[in-house]
Amino acid sequence: RALTYGQRVEKGFALQSLAVSMSTIYRAEGIAGLWKGSMPSIIKAAPAAAVTFTAYEFVLAWMLTSLPVAEEVTSSTASEKTEPPR
Repeated sequence: RALTYGQRVEKGFALQSLAVSMSTIYRAEGIAGLWKGSMPSIIKAAPAAAVTFTAYEFVLAWMLTSLPVAEEVTSSTASEKTEPPR
């Protein structure tokens, strides 16, 4: 099932449905064959997810401490509109 560089996939295998392809892999390689190649993807995605999560947490903490709360902004603008002119 593994391909070397420049090798083509057999035409019949490439046109099969997902279910047929999965059952073919399962029969040939067992349950481990269905998970083959997922570890490099996990290793690649984990640092990106960690950086995204950390950046989100830092930006959220900064916004909560630095920016005015939406309720304060709406209440201050609402009180300005209800005061009579002088």
